[in-house]
Amino acid sequence: MKNIKNQGFLRLQKTGVFRSKGISPLIATVILVGVAIVLFGVVFFWLRGLVSEQVMKFDKPIEQQCDNVVLSAKAEGNKVYISNQGNIPIVGINVKIKTDGKTITRSVKKPVSGVIGPGKTDVIDVSDEGFDFAGAQERTITPLIQGKTVTSNKMQRYLCKTKAMVLK
Repeated sequence: MKNIKNQGFLRLQKTGVFRSKGISPLIATVILVGVAIVLFGVVFFWLRGLVSEQVMKFDKPIEQQCDNVVLSAKAEGNKVYISNQGNIPIVGINVKIKTDGKTITRSVKKPVSGVIGPGKTDVIDVSDEGFDFAGAQERTITPLIQGKTVTSNKMQRYLCKTKAMVLK
């Protein structure tokens, strides 16, 4: 019986089922190097996206400068009056409103003069954003400050979430 099984296996080899050759070592090496380069690129760009570029303001990380942001604000209709009582210029605000269970957040609102400097008061008009700011059940503003990135020296805004305030 052993002879019959071996003959059957040999018969398969002769017919070509097991006769195919593998790829050459050179091609296998090229493919392996190519896959390694692609994996390195994917990991590099993924990690680069995780690590954000550090932004500085007055030679300190911008996150620490949020502690120096002091402001008071009041809303009248679709206008927000902001008084900067700290020593960090405010370049805008984010506005978040809650109405009928829906939350709408709008990005940067610039003050009329462009920047609210230390000790200054300015008005930000939110009427052009397509939502009812005056009739909202809850209105929250969050100040934005600006600093320079360390490597590219570009200006970048930073949202001081710890200084968000709910307007009455």
